[in-house]
Amino acid sequence: MMSFLNKIFFITLLATFALLSLVLGQDATSEPIFSAPREMNLIEEYIDWELWLSVDTLIQAVRLRHGVAALNFNDTLSKLARHKALVRAWYINDIPVKDPLINEGIGENFYFDKDPAVILNGSEIMHTWYTNGEKNFDYDTQTVNETNRAFVNMVEPAVEQYGCGQVRSHRPNDILPGNGKDGVGVYIVCLFQPVTPPGVARDFAVTKPQFEFEDDEFNFSMTDDLRNSLVSRLEGNVVRQDKMIH
Repeated sequence: MMSFLNKIFFITLLATFALLSLVLGQDATSEPIFSAPREMNLIEEYIDWELWLSVDTLIQAVRLRHGVAALNFNDTLSKLARHKALVRAWYINDIPVKDPLINEGIGENFYFDKDPAVILNGSEIMHTWYTNGEKNFDYDTQTVNETNRAFVNMVEPAVEQYGCGQVRSHRPNDILPGNGKDGVGVYIVCLFQPVTPPGVARDFAVTKPQFEFEDDEFNFSMTDDLRNSLVSRLEGNVVRQDKMIH
Protein backbone atom coordinates (compact mmCIF):
# COMPACT_ATOMS: atom_id res chain seq x y z
CA MET A 1 0.00 0.00 0.00
CA MET A 2 1.38 3.42 -0.89
CA SER A 3 1.75 5.85 1.97
CA PHE A 4 -0.02 9.21 1.95
CA LEU A 5 3.31 10.94 1.29
CA ASN A 6 4.07 8.68 -1.65
CA LYS A 7 0.64 9.34 -3.15
CA ILE A 8 1.05 13.09 -2.74
CA PHE A 9 4.57 12.90 -4.24
CA PHE A 10 3.28 11.00 -7.28
CA ILE A 11 0.45 13.43 -7.96
CA THR A 12 2.76 16.41 -7.34
CA LEU A 13 5.26 14.90 -9.78
CA LEU A 14 2.59 14.79 -12.49
CA ALA A 15 1.74 18.41 -11.81
CA THR A 16 5.44 19.34 -11.90
CA PHE A 17 5.94 17.59 -15.24
CA ALA A 18 2.99 19.53 -16.60
CA LEU A 19 4.54 22.85 -15.52
CA LEU A 20 8.01 21.87 -16.77
CA SER A 21 6.64 20.99 -20.17
CA LEU A 22 5.12 24.47 -20.28
CA VAL A 23 8.46 26.11 -19.39
CA LEU A 24 10.59 24.03 -21.77
CA GLY A 25 8.18 24.72 -24.58
CA GLN A 26 9.07 28.45 -24.56
CA ASP A 27 12.09 30.11 -26.11
CA ALA A 28 14.36 32.63 -24.41
CA THR A 29 12.40 35.62 -25.68
CA SER A 30 9.00 34.36 -24.68
CA GLU A 31 6.96 35.94 -21.93
CA PRO A 32 6.83 34.56 -18.37
CA ILE A 33 5.33 31.14 -17.83
CA PHE A 34 1.79 32.21 -16.91
CA SER A 35 1.41 34.95 -19.51
CA ALA A 36 0.85 32.14 -22.05
CA PRO A 37 1.94 33.64 -25.42
CA ARG A 38 0.29 30.66 -27.10
CA GLU A 39 -3.30 29.63 -26.46
CA MET A 40 -2.75 28.01 -23.10
CA ASN A 41 -5.10 27.83 -20.14
CA LEU A 42 -4.27 29.27 -16.76
CA ILE A 43 -4.90 26.83 -13.93
CA GLU A 44 -5.46 28.33 -10.50
CA GLU A 45 -6.35 26.79 -7.16
CA TYR A 46 -9.58 28.22 -5.84
CA ILE A 47 -10.83 27.90 -2.26
CA ASP A 48 -14.50 28.57 -1.58
CA TRP A 49 -15.23 27.93 2.08
CA GLU A 50 -18.98 28.39 1.63
CA LEU A 51 -18.94 25.65 -1.00
CA TRP A 52 -16.97 23.28 1.22
CA LEU A 53 -19.23 23.98 4.16
CA SER A 54 -22.33 23.16 2.12
CA VAL A 55 -20.69 20.02 0.68
CA ASP A 56 -19.69 18.92 4.17
CA THR A 57 -23.20 19.49 5.51
CA LEU A 58 -24.72 17.42 2.73
CA ILE A 59 -22.17 14.61 2.97
CA GLN A 60 -22.84 14.31 6.69
CA ALA A 61 -26.60 14.40 5.99
CA VAL A 62 -26.48 11.54 3.50
CA ARG A 63 -24.33 9.53 5.90
CA LEU A 64 -26.96 10.11 8.56
CA ARG A 65 -29.69 9.17 6.11
CA HIS A 66 -28.03 5.78 5.54
CA GLY A 67 -27.36 5.17 9.22
CA VAL A 68 -23.57 5.45 9.12
CA ALA A 69 -21.17 7.61 11.13
CA ALA A 70 -20.18 11.15 10.14
CA LEU A 71 -16.89 11.65 8.29
CA ASN A 72 -13.83 13.56 9.47
CA PHE A 73 -12.39 16.21 7.14
CA ASN A 74 -8.73 15.26 6.56
CA ASP A 75 -6.13 17.89 5.61
CA THR A 76 -3.82 15.37 3.92
CA LEU A 77 -6.62 14.05 1.73
CA SER A 78 -7.57 17.64 0.96
CA LYS A 79 -4.01 18.40 -0.20
CA LEU A 80 -4.00 15.26 -2.33
CA ALA A 81 -7.39 16.22 -3.80
CA ARG A 82 -6.08 19.68 -4.77
CA HIS A 83 -3.13 18.09 -6.58
CA LYS A 84 -5.44 15.63 -8.32
CA ALA A 85 -7.73 18.46 -9.48
CA LEU A 86 -4.70 20.30 -10.90
CA VAL A 87 -3.52 17.21 -12.78
CA ARG A 88 -7.02 16.64 -14.16
CA ALA A 89 -7.18 20.23 -15.36
CA TRP A 90 -3.77 20.07 -17.03
CA TYR A 91 -4.47 16.82 -18.85
CA ILE A 92 -8.14 17.75 -19.52
CA ASN A 93 -9.24 14.61 -17.67
CA ASP A 94 -7.10 12.38 -19.88
CA ILE A 95 -4.30 11.52 -17.45
CA PRO A 96 -1.71 9.45 -19.38
CA VAL A 97 -0.63 7.19 -16.51
CA LYS A 98 -2.37 4.79 -14.15
CA ASP A 99 -4.03 6.53 -11.24
CA PRO A 100 -1.98 5.69 -8.10
CA LEU A 101 -5.13 5.90 -6.00
CA ILE A 102 -6.64 2.85 -7.70
CA ASN A 103 -6.59 -0.19 -5.41
CA GLU A 104 -5.13 1.94 -2.60
CA GLY A 105 -8.30 2.29 -0.59
CA ILE A 106 -8.96 5.89 -1.70
CA GLY A 107 -12.08 6.66 -3.70
CA GLU A 108 -12.34 9.73 -5.94
CA ASN A 109 -15.44 11.81 -6.67
CA PHE A 110 -15.05 14.24 -9.55
CA TYR A 111 -17.21 17.14 -10.72
CA PHE A 112 -16.64 19.40 -13.74
CA ASP A 113 -18.35 22.58 -14.96
CA LYS A 114 -17.19 24.18 -18.19
CA ASP A 115 -17.80 27.70 -16.86
CA PRO A 116 -14.64 28.86 -14.99
CA ALA A 117 -16.53 31.75 -13.38
CA VAL A 118 -19.45 29.72 -12.05
CA ILE A 119 -20.22 29.94 -8.33
CA LEU A 120 -21.09 26.39 -7.39
CA ASN A 121 -23.09 25.17 -4.44
CA GLY A 122 -23.17 21.84 -2.70
CA SER A 123 -26.63 20.92 -3.98
CA GLU A 124 -25.50 20.87 -7.62
CA ILE A 125 -22.53 18.65 -6.88
CA MET A 126 -24.40 16.30 -4.59
CA HIS A 127 -27.25 15.91 -7.07
CA THR A 128 -24.68 14.47 -9.49
CA TRP A 129 -22.81 12.35 -6.99
CA TYR A 130 -25.63 11.17 -4.74
CA THR A 131 -29.05 11.45 -6.42
CA ASN A 132 -27.90 10.16 -9.81
CA GLY A 133 -25.61 7.58 -8.24
CA GLU A 134 -28.25 6.11 -5.96
CA LYS A 135 -30.62 5.66 -8.90
CA ASN A 136 -27.96 3.42 -10.48
CA PHE A 137 -27.19 1.41 -7.34
CA ASP A 138 -28.80 -1.96 -6.61
CA TYR A 139 -28.99 -2.50 -2.84
CA ASP A 140 -29.52 -6.25 -3.38
CA THR A 141 -26.45 -6.95 -5.51
CA GLN A 142 -24.28 -4.12 -4.07
CA THR A 143 -22.55 -3.86 -7.47
CA VAL A 144 -20.26 -0.83 -7.83
CA ASN A 145 -19.51 0.67 -11.25
CA GLU A 146 -18.72 4.05 -12.78
CA THR A 147 -22.39 5.13 -12.68
CA ASN A 148 -22.69 4.78 -8.90
CA ARG A 149 -19.14 4.85 -7.53
CA ALA A 150 -19.39 8.45 -6.28
CA PHE A 151 -22.52 7.55 -4.34
CA VAL A 152 -20.90 4.49 -2.75
CA ASN A 153 -17.76 6.44 -1.82
CA MET A 154 -19.87 8.79 0.30
CA VAL A 155 -22.10 6.27 2.09
CA GLU A 156 -19.93 3.17 2.45
CA PRO A 157 -19.90 2.29 6.17
CA ALA A 158 -16.13 1.67 6.25
CA VAL A 159 -15.24 5.20 5.07
CA GLU A 160 -13.95 7.40 7.89
CA GLN A 161 -12.50 10.55 6.35
CA TYR A 162 -12.47 12.71 3.24
CA GLY A 163 -10.89 15.81 1.72
CA CYS A 164 -11.68 18.07 -1.25
CA GLY A 165 -9.88 20.38 -3.65
CA GLN A 166 -10.81 22.72 -6.51
CA VAL A 167 -9.00 24.41 -9.40
CA ARG A 168 -10.23 26.69 -12.16
CA SER A 169 -8.85 26.64 -15.68
CA HIS A 170 -9.44 29.54 -18.07
CA ARG A 171 -7.95 31.29 -21.06
CA PRO A 172 -5.32 33.97 -20.34
CA ASN A 173 -7.47 36.94 -21.33
CA ASP A 174 -10.99 35.94 -20.34
CA ILE A 175 -13.07 33.72 -18.09
CA LEU A 176 -15.70 32.75 -20.66
CA PRO A 177 -17.18 29.24 -20.58
CA GLY A 178 -15.36 26.55 -22.52
CA ASN A 179 -16.73 24.00 -24.96
CA GLY A 180 -16.26 21.01 -22.69
CA LYS A 181 -13.23 19.79 -24.63
CA ASP A 182 -10.72 22.63 -24.32
CA GLY A 183 -10.06 22.13 -20.61
CA VAL A 184 -11.67 25.42 -19.59
CA GLY A 185 -13.80 25.13 -16.47
CA VAL A 186 -13.94 24.16 -12.81
CA TYR A 187 -12.49 20.88 -11.55
CA ILE A 188 -13.60 19.57 -8.15
CA VAL A 189 -12.18 16.45 -6.54
CA CYS A 190 -13.17 14.86 -3.22
CA LEU A 191 -11.27 11.82 -1.94
CA PHE A 192 -12.69 9.29 0.53
CA GLN A 193 -10.81 6.77 2.67
CA PRO A 194 -10.84 3.88 3.24
CA VAL A 195 -13.06 2.60 0.44
CA THR A 196 -13.28 -1.00 -0.68
CA PRO A 197 -11.01 -1.45 -3.75
CA PRO A 198 -12.58 -2.77 -6.98
CA GLY A 199 -12.98 -6.53 -6.96
CA VAL A 200 -12.71 -6.84 -3.16
CA ALA A 201 -15.68 -8.03 -1.11
CA ARG A 202 -17.17 -5.26 1.04
CA ASP A 203 -17.20 -5.94 4.80
CA PHE A 204 -20.43 -4.00 5.34
CA ALA A 205 -23.23 -3.50 2.83
CA VAL A 206 -24.43 -0.05 1.81
CA THR A 207 -27.76 0.25 3.59
CA LYS A 208 -30.98 1.69 2.23
CA PRO A 209 -32.02 5.18 3.43
CA GLN A 210 -33.55 5.18 6.88
CA PHE A 211 -35.73 8.25 6.38
CA GLU A 212 -37.07 10.64 3.76
CA PHE A 213 -37.67 14.36 3.84
CA GLU A 214 -40.96 16.04 3.06
CA ASP A 215 -40.61 15.53 -0.68
CA ASP A 216 -39.98 12.18 -2.34
CA GLU A 217 -36.39 12.92 -3.31
CA PHE A 218 -33.56 13.89 -1.05
CA ASN A 219 -33.61 17.59 -1.88
CA PHE A 220 -30.12 19.06 -1.76
CA SER A 221 -31.43 22.60 -2.08
CA MET A 222 -32.27 22.23 1.62
CA THR A 223 -28.70 22.90 2.72
CA ASP A 224 -29.63 25.55 5.28
CA ASP A 225 -32.49 23.45 6.66
CA LEU A 226 -30.20 20.44 6.94
CA ARG A 227 -27.59 22.49 8.75
CA ASN A 228 -30.14 23.83 11.23
CA SER A 229 -32.46 20.88 11.81
CA LEU A 230 -30.14 17.89 11.49
CA VAL A 231 -26.82 19.20 12.71
CA SER A 232 -27.62 18.26 16.32
CA ARG A 233 -27.83 14.63 15.15
CA LEU A 234 -24.45 14.66 13.40
CA GLU A 235 -22.42 13.83 16.51
CA GLY A 236 -20.51 17.05 17.08
CA ASN A 237 -20.36 18.09 13.43
CA VAL A 238 -20.86 21.78 14.33
CA VAL A 239 -17.56 21.92 16.19
CA ARG A 240 -15.70 20.11 13.41
CA GLN A 241 -17.11 22.45 10.75
CA ASP A 242 -15.99 25.46 12.77
CA LYS A 243 -12.48 24.03 12.88
CA MET A 244 -12.60 23.39 9.18
CA ILE A 245 -13.20 26.99 8.18
CA HIS A 246 -10.83 28.81 10.55
